[in-house]
Amino acid sequence: MNRRKYANPPILEAGLRVVFQSASPIDHVEEVLAALPNAYSGKREERVSKGRLRPERIISGRSISLETRTAFFGSESGSRAIGFDDASVTLLVRNPYPGWETLLALLRESIAALPRVVQRDTLYAVALQYRDEFILPPGAEINTFLTIASPKPSGLLSARSESRRILSVDEPVGTQAQLDFGAEALDDSAGVRVRLEISVSDQRDHGDSVAERWENVANQLHQRQSKIFESTITDNARGLFG
Repeated sequence: MNRRKYANPPILEAGLRVVFQSASPIDHVEEVLAALPNAYSGKREERVSKGRLRPERIISGRSISLETRTAFFGSESGSRAIGFDDASVTLLVRNPYPGWETLLALLRESIAALPRVVQRDTLYAVALQYRDEFILPPGAEINTFLTIASPKPSGLLSARSESRRILSVDEPVGTQAQLDFGAEALDDSAGVRVRLEISVSDQRDHGDSVAERWENVANQLHQRQSKIFESTITDNARGLFG
């Protein structure tokens, strides 16, 4: 299934990452930016991430750390950014979400701008992450909007805020799905802010080049992410998104 299209999707940010077996995309930043001169001329920033979106084993004699420092180059509007590190290329899109096909197309053109020898490198992994946020109306019971929330007396949080990991699945072997949930009561009885973060990844040995395989794997991950998201919300929540 494709992610259901909403008039007002709650997506704050979506990120799609392609990891190479031995090539170092960060060595080719200037070539990509030169090929797309008007696409990423905005702010440059660095992000540090840990854990699930990072290969853990030794690849081609290089020790791959769990900590990733990625250099991102943003668009002038700040609505998207392309990121490079020593093993991967990441495309971020921010609210307003442009749609899955646009996200794919933006990453496709960046990978196509890499040298052909880099594109022919073996695909090591693909990872996808969605960060969603929406506000429930005052007095709403969380469990009538989310299938993962425990019923609370009078629909109240047990504290001003709460967060927990709902799902972490490594099945089939070589893939991972993770769902994190957070909720925060807003001031002046303005409702509850809900945060969902869904991450899916595939590190199976497909034996194909990046150019041949990454997009197919990305579409499979998108379907899995969509199923998790839709199973997490109720029709009441869908009504908020239009």
